[in-house]
Amino acid sequence: MAYALFPIAGPGTLVTQMTLKRSNLAMCRFEDVRPQSTARLPEIVEERLTELGLANGTLGLVGISFRESEQFGIPWNVYQEIRERLPKLTISDESDLFFELRSVKSDDEIACLAQSAVVSDIAYVKHIESARPGMTERD
Repeated sequence: MAYALFPIAGPGTLVTQMTLKRSNLAMCRFEDVRPQSTARLPEIVEERLTELGLANGTLGLVGISFRESEQFGIPWNVYQEIRERLPKLTISDESDLFFELRSVKSDDEIACLAQSAVVSDIAYVKHIESARPGMTERD
């Protein structure tokens, strides 16, 4: 589980549940990474928004509401604690906007998807060619 704060101006903050390795940090686009900190999310949100002068602004959250069988979202108690810590903050649900933005792919993303499909096809063919009756999954 991870949460990302993307201010319009200024550096973003990544809050993760996991520990981080140097290899993860080398690939990360965030300079401010807070590993093993999801339990402190409301405190971190308050700290960052206050630092940025946005404690009285608007926070757009993705995942406030669950849809059908989707298993993501911000826990209600975390949402409530953010509201308590920042009572003048306006919170809006931006889940639909986020999913709309994710549905539009760049040329690079489309090329990666196409290459991924080629690799998947090769792996599937190799799997079929090497499978024999009586083999276990481990084999």
